[in-house]
Amino acid sequence: MEYDVFVGTNSVRGSRGIYSLRLFGGRLSPRFAHPAYNAGYLALRGNDLFAVSEGMTFDGLASGGLVRYAVQPDGRLNETARIAADGQRPCCVCADGRDAFVANFYGGLCSAFPYDDTGRLEPPRMTIDEPARPGQPKALHCVGLLPHGKLGVVSLSELALIVYDRVSGARICHYCPGAGLHPRHFAVSPDGKTVYLLMQDPAEVHALEFDGARLVFKAKRRLTDAKLVFGASAVRVSPDGQLVACAVRDGAQLYLLRADDLFVQQKLTLPGAVPRDVCFSPDGEFLAAAMQGSDSVCLLRVSGGAAGECRTLTGVPSPASLAIREAVS
Repeated sequence: MEYDVFVGTNSVRGSRGIYSLRLFGGRLSPRFAHPAYNAGYLALRGNDLFAVSEGMTFDGLASGGLVRYAVQPDGRLNETARIAADGQRPCCVCADGRDAFVANFYGGLCSAFPYDDTGRLEPPRMTIDEPARPGQPKALHCVGLLPHGKLGVVSLSELALIVYDRVSGARICHYCPGAGLHPRHFAVSPDGKTVYLLMQDPAEVHALEFDGARLVFKAKRRLTDAKLVFGASAVRVSPDGQLVACAVRDGAQLYLLRADDLFVQQKLTLPGAVPRDVCFSPDGEFLAAAMQGSDSVCLLRVSGGAAGECRTLTGVPSPASLAIREAVS
């Protein structure tokens, strides 16, 4: 099996934007680069790749941006639309086939940008704007699709995962992990029944049952008690729903947890520094890590619930986000 691996990078140290890599035979090889500014988070939906431009200005406006690309059969990217992100420092994007949802770190707005098969991006049809909390910054850190037509948003103002209706924007429910816990990222099991919420500091993951109306705590696992500077960064679930992968930037740590009870099956120190994102291949055979601090992408082979053989591709400046699909050609 061959895969296209897309890597969004921060615009530092000679970055050329979004890198298109080919994964074949357990090795990564560079193919193309598409110019982009601070492509800090990617979302792949069919043949569309969405990227946030994680900056303070975009096309002369005081905003970050959202860019849509058509992925070609060979893995090249053709930009089809770009639009201001309705806020500064957009840090996450997801898409459901009708809307691209963008979370803005500054200002705490989450907007829905309609799109269709013509390649366009329309102005926001809806913006979720929660009132400010006393003494708290108005900021978001993650947005992602939930089953039952719902949307999850990690709010740094409320230190909570908040669930909204995707169409109306109505608030459905929320989950606060507890005092002193700072949620950052979440992932959903393939069957849609469990949400895994990762805390940045302390590095801890919570498993939550979700039925479309409620988030109910199931279990939690502290990954490390070490004092952290950067904290945990990303959580992903394997395609078969058996493993949960968590990255901690301090010490370049990767944890593989058993999905049903969060038992830590494996802890690895990755080659390089500061894993910003991790991503499973569609068949779960490989797990890639974006090593932001060492300008590299690490690739591990996964088998029997553990990661083994590890190879590294260097020369990818400040990788921040990953998306993987089966190659078409």
